[in-house]
Amino acid sequence: MSKILLASICEGDVLLKDVKNGDVALFAAGTVVIKKIIDIMTILKIQEVEIENREGSLFRNVKELFEHIDKRFDYCQESELMTKLKYVVKDIAAQQRGYR
Repeated sequence: MSKILLASICEGDVLLKDVKNGDVALFAAGTVVIKKIIDIMTILKIQEVEIENREGSLFRNVKELFEHIDKRFDYCQESELMTKLKYVVKDIAAQQRGYR
């Protein structure tokens, strides 16, 4: 999908490219958009973002969502801090999507 206006983005969309503010990457490609991310991009006046096709990008259930998060944190399994962060991310994602 091409660039869309920030006002058109929805929770559950997946970023196709990194979202940057100047030279600073705010959110990486593959990030699932939640309300907090939309709020941050609004505050920072991000105008447009590129998202993956909405048809196949949404997670059907919490199991798929958690599998995706586990895959994203695979590289840092040895780090106790990153493992804790993974569970914080899971908790936030589940709350934002209404799973808990």
